[in-house]
Amino acid sequence: MDKVEWAKNLGKLTKGKENLPEGEGWFLVKEFREKSNIGFNRAYDLVSQGLEDGTLEKYNGSKYNVAKGMLTRKTWYRFVSDK
Repeated sequence: MDKVEWAKNLGKLTKGKENLPEGEGWFLVKEFREKSNIGFNRAYDLVSQGLEDGTLEKYNGSKYNVAKGMLTRKTWYRFVSDK
């Protein structure tokens, strides 16, 4: 089995091991930056502030990265509803 075939098979095994958040409204900082049109530092400042004051919650998980061919750790955030 050549290296390319081995990598494809390994990718199939790890793709099923993703640890994604359940529910709706989750986003990555990258998506937050793109939608709000702000810079990297400002985005992380706002996310940190949201976590401190309780307007955001976070979820640490993993997602399959096609470009890297492996699972990568990700942190998702979502706004806490006032239920």
